[in-house]
Amino acid sequence: MSTAWSIFAACQRAVAGKIPTSRPANDKEFHFQNWVYDRIREAGHHSSSVGRNTYPDFSIDGTDEAYEVKGITVGSRERDFDSNSALPSGAHQGKQVFYVFGRYDNDRTGGTNPTVHDIAIVHGSFLNAGQGFVAANRSLRVLGSYGDILLRDRKMYAPYTPYKLLSGVKGECTLVLPASEAMPAGFVEVGHFDRVETDLIPVGYKADLKADTLVGEFEPNPSSGVVHSFVAYRTQESGSTTPVHLVTP
Repeated sequence: MSTAWSIFAACQRAVAGKIPTSRPANDKEFHFQNWVYDRIREAGHHSSSVGRNTYPDFSIDGTDEAYEVKGITVGSRERDFDSNSALPSGAHQGKQVFYVFGRYDNDRTGGTNPTVHDIAIVHGSFLNAGQGFVAANRSLRVLGSYGDILLRDRKMYAPYTPYKLLSGVKGECTLVLPASEAMPAGFVEVGHFDRVETDLIPVGYKADLKADTLVGEFEPNPSSGVVHSFVAYRTQESGSTTPVHLVTP
């Protein structure tokens, strides 16, 4: 059985119990990541690969599963997130990848101990079904009056978050898994939806520095029309049956 069930249940209990994060003034970036790891340990799991600059953030020992954490301040950038140099995916180096999203109070409201308002744990394939296009960062030292300023072609991606893709997840704790995953006792289904692969995939782009334009080049997607089915769950303990629906971006 996937570790996602027990880790999600631990997150739901912590949100219900209003267990805050700890956000010191000198380390505001990783407080939610630390909060999630506390939940992973509460669920009886451990990660020997804890690191601030690793991907995914937590590989669960003794399993083929890993977790990437994305914290969001309430009222800030909730619709998408940065995925630098590689597309999100449900698999990475032989491990299944789950993304943990959570919204918490800002500095003014929450101070150094912000409340976590909701959690959405989604299998990476919900964000992107394939491995996607992974490219090395390229550069040309050609810019400027003397032609010696570096122009970096750094691939920066911004996928949608569950808060953009789904209704019924704000103020709730929600787990989204492929429909093939068997539901254990203690959980309830609150939504079923499909994502369909696009007809075209980008294979290149042209940037015109004078016109300040960016134009994509596309080819037919070999997987066009393939349907990927997902189910949204909550714990019975939460008592929530708020339905979850896919929203067309």
